[in-house]
Parts: sequence; C-alpha cells; structure tokens
Amino acid sequence: SAVTQVAGAAAKNKAARQTASYAYQAAEATARSADFAMMRQQEATSSKLSDDRAATAQEKLAKDIERMKTVGSISATEGRSGRLATLLTIEAERNSARIKETLTQELESAEEQYFRDVEQIVAQRDSRRNQAMDIANRGYMQAQQMYQSPLSVIANVANTGLSNYTAIAPHATTINSLVK
Repeated sequence: SAVTQVAGAAAKNKAARQTASYAYQAAEATARSADFAMMRQQEATSSKLSDDRAATAQEKLAKDIERMKTVGSISATEGRSGRLATLLTIEAERNSARIKETLTQELESAEEQYFRDVEQIVAQRDSRRNQAMDIANRGYMQAQQMYQSPLSVIANVANTGLSNYTAIAPHATTINSLVK
C-alpha cells in the first residue's frame, strides 16, 4: 500500500509539472502572439497615416497650382477693371485657402484617429497578455492542487498503517487463534 501511494504521488507530481509546463508554454506563446499582432497593427496604422499625409500634401499642392492658374488667368484677361480683377483674385485665394484648411482639418482628424487606434491596439495587446497571465496562473494553481508533497505521502502511509492496525488490534486474539 505504501509503495502504491508513493508511486501514485510520483505520477501525480509528474502530471502536475507537465500541466504547469504546458500552461507556461501556452501563456508565453500567447504573449508573443499579442506582441507580434500589436507590432503589425501599429505598422499598418502608421502606414495609413503616412499615406494620408502624402495624399493631403498632394491635394494641397494641386490646389496651390489651381489657385496660381486661376490668378494668372484673371491677370491675363484683358478688359477687366483693376477692381474686378482684384475681387476675382481675392475670391480665388479665399477658395484655395478654404479648401486647404479643410484638407488640414481632415489630416488633423486622421492624426487624432491614429492616436486613438494606437491606444486601442495597445489595450488589445495588454488584454491578450493578461489572458496569457491568467492561463499561466490557472495552470500553476491546477498543478499545485495535483502536487503531493513527500510529507503528505508519508502522512497518508502512516494514516493507512494506523487505520489498519486499529482495525486489526481488537481482533488480534481471534486472528492468532485461527493461525495456530
């Protein structure tokens, strides 16, 4: 009985170590995956912001060229009074400035969205890392519940022996008489 209990405890302890090891490996893989996913998401978000900045700069340049052409055509038109040409030039400048301001505001909005997206990406990564920590902790707790210390095995063996002795001791004379 004692040998069986010791062997059983050794098997349970081996299983406990394997459980803890598996939980740790799963948690580590989950954490690595979370870090990699965050990196990829941040790269994509940064690339999108860079593209938005380039597109806005290109649109602003196109609007500047359009404004210059309009002002040039107003200046080149004969027969316009100086006052009318000035008013048309001012209107062209105003339209160009309005469009460029709209583009600037759109870019600022895209930049603010970028920072919100990055915060969300970091929060997702932190959540996944917390899940990984939870996996490791649950595996560790399960392993602790499965583990049997040498002292508890000795106590169980002693308890079994004592129980058997107390069960047999009152009947010792009957058992000895049957043996003779």
